[in-house]
Amino acid sequence: MARLEDNFYEYENEDWLKEAEIPGDKASTGSFHQIDDALEKLMMELSENWLTSKEPVPDDKRIKEYVKLLAMARNYDQREKDGVKPVLPYLSWFDENITSWQDVAQNYKRLILDGFSVPYDFGVSIDMKDTSKHALYASSPALIFPDRTYYERDDEQIEALAEVYKSMALEIAEAFGVEDPKDLVERAINYDKNFAPYTKSGEEQADYVKAYNPYSLKELDKHSSEFSLAQIAQSLVGPELTELIVEEPKFLENLDSIVNDESFDDYRAWVFLNFMLDSSALLSDDLRVKTDAFRKVLSGIKESKSKEKSAYYLAHGYFSIPVGTYYAKKYFGPDAKKDVEQMARNVIKVYKERLSHNNWLSQETIDKAIVKLDAIDLHVGYPEHIQEFYDELEVVPYDQGGSLFSNTKKFSKIMREYNFDKYSKPVENDLWSMSPDMVNAYYNPQLNHIVFPAGILQEPFYDLSQHPSANYGGIGAVIAHEISHAFDNNGSQFDEFGNLADWWTKEDFEQFDARAQKMIEAWNGEKSFGGEVNGTLTVSENIADAGGISCALEAAKMEDDYNADEFFKNWARVWRFKSSEEYAQMLLAVDVHAPAPLRGNVQLKHLDEFYSTYDIKPGDGMYLPEDKRVQIW
Repeated sequence: MARLEDNFYEYENEDWLKEAEIPGDKASTGSFHQIDDALEKLMMELSENWLTSKEPVPDDKRIKEYVKLLAMARNYDQREKDGVKPVLPYLSWFDENITSWQDVAQNYKRLILDGFSVPYDFGVSIDMKDTSKHALYASSPALIFPDRTYYERDDEQIEALAEVYKSMALEIAEAFGVEDPKDLVERAINYDKNFAPYTKSGEEQADYVKAYNPYSLKELDKHSSEFSLAQIAQSLVGPELTELIVEEPKFLENLDSIVNDESFDDYRAWVFLNFMLDSSALLSDDLRVKTDAFRKVLSGIKESKSKEKSAYYLAHGYFSIPVGTYYAKKYFGPDAKKDVEQMARNVIKVYKERLSHNNWLSQETIDKAIVKLDAIDLHVGYPEHIQEFYDELEVVPYDQGGSLFSNTKKFSKIMREYNFDKYSKPVENDLWSMSPDMVNAYYNPQLNHIVFPAGILQEPFYDLSQHPSANYGGIGAVIAHEISHAFDNNGSQFDEFGNLADWWTKEDFEQFDARAQKMIEAWNGEKSFGGEVNGTLTVSENIADAGGISCALEAAKMEDDYNADEFFKNWARVWRFKSSEEYAQMLLAVDVHAPAPLRGNVQLKHLDEFYSTYDIKPGDGMYLPEDKRVQIW
């Protein structure tokens, strides 16, 4: 039996760790996942009742279209009968019309809108330096493996994963009747390997401020000999475009070594293979399962999702925010919403007090930080406004000539058109980028707003009947974590309007940077699942966790019946986690969050109150010398 003094996380979760089982179709389980599993069950049952008329479908056009799409996804016989036929016209068009890089340039917008892979990706998002408007961003395409670092490893595990991918890709290519599937797969993999060295690793992406690199169209065109990137960019958003944001300058600077006469046939093969793989889950269930082979081995998943689950997630994915909003309004009560909002106000009050009495920031920076804190926009439960494109999603059923593939392809096109159309429109600050039935939360530095979906507002994170201190150890710490993101190594570089701006004095930011470095050192090399934590990759989340638990603890003390034991134990319960070894190793390489069991333990070692609550002494596993404890906020 684990001793509280040596491993608080294992002590509190000992029974759960013995008994919890990872579902066969998932790579992990834990507090987040178990709430998600319960939500999945609830929403699948509700959707089934709508499908079978056991419950009336709500009088909401978007929900009605969701049910229609779900019905098509559940028509497995028709999907089997259609086979790969719905996809073939797209592949034929590409084969006949894309025979050179100039063809790619002339058809770039159509390629993107129809879901074909392009050599250089574009998308519209909020301008980091002027959040009243949108900007066009350019980035590298997705890789086969989750991160560039996989390509830099030379070991048997990576070779085995590559063989699994190759075998899966060959099966799919053969199912589509490709004339020489082996050649196609080898060429596609070769193209992927060719551009991999110029993409950002997870560690580099974590410093997302460095993704803001404005380029004029003239500068942009210096980097491609095969086509005009400027003309392509203007074709996507309009002739008024004069500059765009390059997220990965290294990729752009090496574009000629990726896009050239020698690589064109490899590019075509890469596009064909990606399109077939992306389409397979929309065709027969047999093809969906075959396509799933690589993901399962990569993550250590034992089995594919059932066809019923797959159909639910497919349809939900296209109507996530309307369906999630329905869930939140039906199951998330006004009393809970009011209570969580009050908790958030209490946490903000603590943060303001701490900023006001900060002993390492100048008054000038403190005043501006408080302005930013006061400007944070809080969203709890569900959004008041939903993206307009959902109103355009209308299903054409099988008996009217539609297919699951044709409908989802049309919906994806509408969403991409919506994204590019945003370039000429003002920013809408009240839109959510996360479904209300998700077990998660986020802070958006460019909107300076925090979102707490109804999905996460459940036990152990939150329950009206749970001890208030336990709630603060759960959702209270999540609230404070998200607020802390406004002042982490990335968020601290955005002002109260969400603009990327130097609002710190130079000396203050150097002080902050030194403290962030201590956080990196505190986490570097922490052991987990046979690997080590990358302190640089996880620094922003570790800063947010540290500020989150510390500020939530102080807010919990504002309640009349404060109980430190309830607080700390629920913090440990929140981070319950079991995982396949493969998935855990992948997270260590790419996830900006530290492993959940370490989040449950290591953060406690930096809190003085934890020591006094449980009489932790030198020699105990949970003891950390005072000069090694790191607190930034």
